[in-house]
Amino acid sequence: FSLSSKKASEDKRQVYSKTDTLDNLLSIISKEKQWDEKIAHTIYELMIPNDFKENLKNKGHIAWIVDETTAKYPWELLKDKNDKKPLSINAGMVRQLSTGNSIKNVNYVSGKNALVIADPDLEGFVNQLPGALKEGTLVSQIFNNQGYDCKTLLKSKSIEILTSILPNNCKIIHLAGHGVFDELNPSDSGMLIGNNKYLTTAEITQMTDIPEFVFINCCYLGEYNEKAEKFHQNRYKFAANIGTALIEMGVKAVIAGGWEVNDSSALKFASVFYESMFAGVNFGESVLKARRAIYHPNDNTWGAYQCYGDPFYTITNSNWKNNGAYSFILPDEAYHTLNNIKNDLETGRMDNKSILEQLDAIDDAVKKAGVSNNLITELEALIYSEIGEYGLSCVKYEQLLMAENADFSLKSVEKYHNILTKKCVVLFEKKKTDEKDLVLLLDKAIKNFKALIDITPTSERYNYLGSAYKRKAYIIADKVEKLECYKNALENYQKADKLKEDVYPFANWATLEILLNGKTNPKITKMNEKHLNSTDGGQGYSNFWSLVKKNNLMMVDFIADTKAEATQIIKDYKEIWEFTGSKGKKIAELEHLKILIDLANLQNDAKRIEKLNGVLDGLGVGWMD
Repeated sequence: FSLSSKKASEDKRQVYSKTDTLDNLLSIISKEKQWDEKIAHTIYELMIPNDFKENLKNKGHIAWIVDETTAKYPWELLKDKNDKKPLSINAGMVRQLSTGNSIKNVNYVSGKNALVIADPDLEGFVNQLPGALKEGTLVSQIFNNQGYDCKTLLKSKSIEILTSILPNNCKIIHLAGHGVFDELNPSDSGMLIGNNKYLTTAEITQMTDIPEFVFINCCYLGEYNEKAEKFHQNRYKFAANIGTALIEMGVKAVIAGGWEVNDSSALKFASVFYESMFAGVNFGESVLKARRAIYHPNDNTWGAYQCYGDPFYTITNSNWKNNGAYSFILPDEAYHTLNNIKNDLETGRMDNKSILEQLDAIDDAVKKAGVSNNLITELEALIYSEIGEYGLSCVKYEQLLMAENADFSLKSVEKYHNILTKKCVVLFEKKKTDEKDLVLLLDKAIKNFKALIDITPTSERYNYLGSAYKRKAYIIADKVEKLECYKNALENYQKADKLKEDVYPFANWATLEILLNGKTNPKITKMNEKHLNSTDGGQGYSNFWSLVKKNNLMMVDFIADTKAEATQIIKDYKEIWEFTGSKGKKIAELEHLKILIDLANLQNDAKRIEKLNGVLDGLGVGWMD
């Protein structure tokens, strides 16, 4: 055990217990319908270091940071002898997983989409679950009332369930049905979705885009036949198994039922939990409210739910609308509040004025609480850039880079200089700064990108350098120098594409080359067709850049005078912009289009000037002001 505290050190203790004794006690307490106070206290005494018990008596919120072994223990059931209620009822209790297997780059689903799967058609293999069916109906109604586009599968066949999970495009997934844990083959554990057919971690981990929140209420009371007797075994380990898989994928919060639950209690838990979350209450507090709502010593359903995730995670930011202010005690609270705002930006429906007000309020609360740190500043800078406030973003990045304690990521250095070049374009278009001053800033960014490339050449750094040259070309007036900058941009995008073959660098260098040469070539046509054939136009993807890949490739065809039509490009962009993409991302797409028009003007290419202006006019730019 290690105990985190406000000290610079971390206290560590070891407890020696026979694991078979613990497993026997834990199995009894999780299988029996009634919670056994004596066994709960016995486990508490056996498992918790004596001097740590004093900390738990303070009834403060608890986050168990568990590994794959200790995740199997139902910590939620523990109780101190001097308390009338268990630890998880006296205070908030969530889990977090300590793992080296988590996915680093996660494509989270944006938009308000949900999937509910309840009481699948089991084709007589075991009994159906009316309680799960009732829960699925209720949860689906809650999502619909919150404005979610909710796909609801009740009593559905296994094939329909699998084709709904893969590919996934839902922010929230709720599953209700039979859960299975196979002791000999843990990887085969999952949700029963047919006659001896299962939704396992193998299918779940193949989701391309990751939901933010998953609720797996997959252990219900019911009459089991002999064929299904294995469902009784080690039920509390089921939640650890599937919860671990989801957390390693990057899901922000997971609730998984660890054993048989009472139908009415399960229904109430889900109802109270979602009601609290959609009111803007964070994950940890919502779990506590739901547990307290169903707590009864004669029914251990309240302890069945293993709740993994960031305690400050929220589904919605509606609490801001109600209060108009923030209050923080820990830096993590501010960080995760900002992170929730950043995620909400991807819906494309947030009002910039409201976001700026929230950022000001968060900044004030952070200063008042004295919890400011570089992680918070870095995230503030990123959010400002996402809403197109490049000047404010640069201010935050500059605060970060000048801090004495330089514990920020090197990616922040890259992002700062990229935002600086975007800021130059905005100032140029608003005619607020002399060209000479803007060129000095752009040359600073170019110099530093080159320095980073000298350290380690990466595709992303070449992309940033290409963008810096492209923006410099857009701003400067001298035609010879302008042409040279566009050629430099082309060269660096090609280098990025060679290091990592991707649509973004290819589409950039391909469009630049066509406009610089006045025509396409067979190499570009062939490469574009290859990318189009491997890009599904966003099916199976939900983040903005994945969705616009096909549009970027269509633009290559459009400039090359081959297949694409302006009306289709405009239509596809508007459909994507309708439900995803921050203002900053949309500005970036329009900026690229205006730069292509600038290059066409430089080349006196009247035909392409007219075509590109037609797309720009069709998309409209009034909303940017």
